[in-house]
Amino acid sequence: MKKILSISFITTSIFFINQANAQDIIAGNADMHPSFVDFKNAPPKFNKGAVLLASENGRIEASSKALFNNMEKDELGIEHYRYQQTFAGDIPVENAVYVMHVKGESVLMQNGKWVSKFPADLKTTAGLNQKEALNFALNKVAAQSYKWQNAGEEAFYKQQKNDPQATYYPKGKLVFYSGEADVIPSRLKLAYKFDIYAEKPLSRQFVFVDANTGAILGTREIIHTVNAPGIAATAYSGTKNITTDLFNGTYRLRETGRGDGIQTFNMQNGTEYGLAVDFTDKDNKWNNQNAQQDQYATDAHWATEMTYDYFFKSFKRNSVDNKGFILRNYVHFNLVAANQGFVNNINAFWNEGMTYGDGGVSGNDVITPLTALDIAGHEITHGLTQNTSNLTYYAEPGALNEGFSDIFGTAIEFFAKPASANWLVGENIGVAFRSMSNPNQYGQPDTYKGNMWYNGELDQAGVHTNSGVLNFWFYLLTQGGIGINDFGTNYNVTGIGFKKAAAIAYRTNVYYLGPTDGYTYARQYAVKAAEDLYGVGSPEAIQTLNAWIAVGVGLPAPPNLCTDVYEPNNLLNTASVVPTNTNLFAKISSAKDLDWYKFTTTANAPKIQVTLKNLASDYDVILYNSNGNKIAGSLNPLKLDETFNYNNANIAATYYVKVFGYGEGYYSDNCYTLKIATSGAPFNINPIVQSVNGISKKAETSGTLNVYPNPVANGRVNVQFNNQTTAGSQQIVVTDLMGKTIFTKSVNVAEGMNTLNVQLPKLAGGVYVLKIGEMVSRITVQ
Repeated sequence: MKKILSISFITTSIFFINQANAQDIIAGNADMHPSFVDFKNAPPKFNKGAVLLASENGRIEASSKALFNNMEKDELGIEHYRYQQTFAGDIPVENAVYVMHVKGESVLMQNGKWVSKFPADLKTTAGLNQKEALNFALNKVAAQSYKWQNAGEEAFYKQQKNDPQATYYPKGKLVFYSGEADVIPSRLKLAYKFDIYAEKPLSRQFVFVDANTGAILGTREIIHTVNAPGIAATAYSGTKNITTDLFNGTYRLRETGRGDGIQTFNMQNGTEYGLAVDFTDKDNKWNNQNAQQDQYATDAHWATEMTYDYFFKSFKRNSVDNKGFILRNYVHFNLVAANQGFVNNINAFWNEGMTYGDGGVSGNDVITPLTALDIAGHEITHGLTQNTSNLTYYAEPGALNEGFSDIFGTAIEFFAKPASANWLVGENIGVAFRSMSNPNQYGQPDTYKGNMWYNGELDQAGVHTNSGVLNFWFYLLTQGGIGINDFGTNYNVTGIGFKKAAAIAYRTNVYYLGPTDGYTYARQYAVKAAEDLYGVGSPEAIQTLNAWIAVGVGLPAPPNLCTDVYEPNNLLNTASVVPTNTNLFAKISSAKDLDWYKFTTTANAPKIQVTLKNLASDYDVILYNSNGNKIAGSLNPLKLDETFNYNNANIAATYYVKVFGYGEGYYSDNCYTLKIATSGAPFNINPIVQSVNGISKKAETSGTLNVYPNPVANGRVNVQFNNQTTAGSQQIVVTDLMGKTIFTKSVNVAEGMNTLNVQLPKLAGGVYVLKIGEMVSRITVQ
């Protein structure tokens, strides 16, 4: 249900506005306040520390239960205040964040996630103390050693923070938590939130422990990796000017001119940051080519300078936090010694600074240190995201997090090295590991939930794989393109250029997105960002939406003022009889308009799937049986597509479908598209995509994937699985544990049980992932 229910807050004031004053109110999910409110005609006064809680009847309450996070002022003079919700004595509600967009003393609009009704049985006091809860968290991480156990690292952290009390030792913070995917009131539990920084094996994550039972409710990765295995290195950027400092007669890779400074340190192939030392040079002419590969330290230093310059010159941003945050590079970090499961040093990551491995050997490729310009820009952008939208590093928000890092890593490359810049990611250290212009080339999807979309739990639910959709959106918005996406939708996008596209992406991430927002919210806020910058109905705003349509996030708008051939059908007994497996076009023409449809299934195809798309407003759809009883439905907020399956039927029967606007004002002269599909086999949660316009789509498999022998002998394996779709071509994909595609092979698949003998390429010893369809198995190569 999406109704806005009673408000559980102490309030400082209550007042009313005319319904016309709060236009474009988009409802939140069940027991949540609206996710978007645009105050167009008479914006209310802004009071610092108070969040406006709007309901769809025009009532506004100013809540005092809000924790101020930060404020940023943009180039349009609009101030963006981020507040986190609290409850039961100022305990934060994890990921419940509202953004108030303020100009002068008025609130122009607001968006985000805010709980309106907490569960009646929600416990608000902890039954466990911090020590007890920490033991559960440590049992979950199960590391050999931790940072706070290392006296040298503890001393370094105190120095770094300029705080003698600073420590890596985890201190539990009480929060209300419902998981990483979204804020779901019915799932909220009181939890301890711990920052657990393990030294061996290396990891850093927030661990959420039920404050009463000790159950692990969820984890969130803090270290964000670049995921760059299997790359061949080349020289990076040639001779460049850099800024250093002079200390005791020796030059160091440090400077203070940009923000609070840029510093580049030598880890000397160790893992303790406190033991890092300066790179030095006697004459400030850095020709540090040696067996230790110290020349790559200047790549990291220069790349960080260019990244700072790009964000400052493009957006007047003073480092990742807009307050001059010191940007520190740590070169020659030994990932293998960190004992995190790495078989080589082919990686880099953001962890309140940039950490770079020295590369290694992968197959036939020799990889050198990962200090290339676009990789450095990628990592630093993780820091920017952490300080703004704070997108969680999981599933769709995590894919957006990775995608924005790729976007700005590439933008920085075009800024600093325009003559050699391109749309590949990581190419300056050898074979690229992602392509923004052709994500499929490296095993990424270019269409939302289309081919190559990953639905599993590896790699934080596909953050490095599914970022391809955002990458391709940005490429099309910048360069333009014509084509057909994975769902057969024709698209034609006119590029608006790098500067404008980057400005829209930056504004979307920094000022609008919240921690658990996925692709649908990214589309909505990107269009709003384009309208802010270039005007409602501007070519830039139109192309922003067109690019989202191209990558499958939203569908083309139907023709205006369409003819509704099904009216009048406002009652069940006047429902229009319609065919199945056919697109139907109709409209909700008034606040009182209800659209009823009647259809019949056959004994050979009794299963039902209903989809409602091309929504001009917040519409919902419900399925009823022949007795008029509700049996299924979809009630998404915003203009989100509605889809559901009804697989319980096994005989021919008559059904009714009702389409309606969520509330008064939710209607339009634009047509929606309704499709009622029937099948003899159950529909999957995600619709099965068949061949469209001759384009091969992802097949669906089910059951157990059996791979043997395992460990793999001589590179040849047997792959056994049950295929429940028609015979045809299928892809076997092998990735490393970070999600990087190592090998793909097309095979012919029969209906039913299949046993395939597959010759793998020569792989370095370690653990890999083999996938076919939606099935996954780990394999060990010795």
